[in-house]
Amino acid sequence: MTTIQEMRKVINQAEETLEELYENVEEMKNRLEEMELEDKREQEQKTIYNLEIGDKFYHLNTYGDIREDVWGNYELDRCLMNVGNIYLTYEDAEDELRARRLIAKAKKSQKGFKPGWDSSMKEKHYIRYNSHYNAIETCFVQAFKSLPRLEYWPNKEDTLEFANKNEKDLIWFFTEYKGY
Repeated sequence: MTTIQEMRKVINQAEETLEELYENVEEMKNRLEEMELEDKREQEQKTIYNLEIGDKFYHLNTYGDIREDVWGNYELDRCLMNVGNIYLTYEDAEDELRARRLIAKAKKSQKGFKPGWDSSMKEKHYIRYNSHYNAIETCFVQAFKSLPRLEYWPNKEDTLEFANKNEKDLIWFFTEYKGY
């Protein structure tokens, strides 16, 4: 056999091997896609109400930290679930902690104000999000009771001060926070 024939034989064998490899790669890609879809379905179906023993979850502890835990169906686990303090992802727990801190700051800046609906002359100020302008607004009501997400402030100045200091967090709160 000549060198040219040997070279053609090697090339043919290499091409056959490459074809087999390409077929294997395609099969592996298809299997990976199936596995990713199965995983996505599992994740979509998992809720805090169908955790199984050994499933990972997160909760906020009494120090305001995020703690990773494993579901054991213990009394403490069920108590955390009953008060809505179980999150399937760290990011969900982070969002909840961020929202709670913003709510606590709002309450502190409201200085214990109670709106008193008996007087239609007394202003009650609140903060809302205007999606048309992508901006935070301060508003007030007198007589009718609305349900603002962050309660009421006693005056416009305190409301504006809080809104200005916390604008970024307020926009996030009104537009992205899901309220787990």
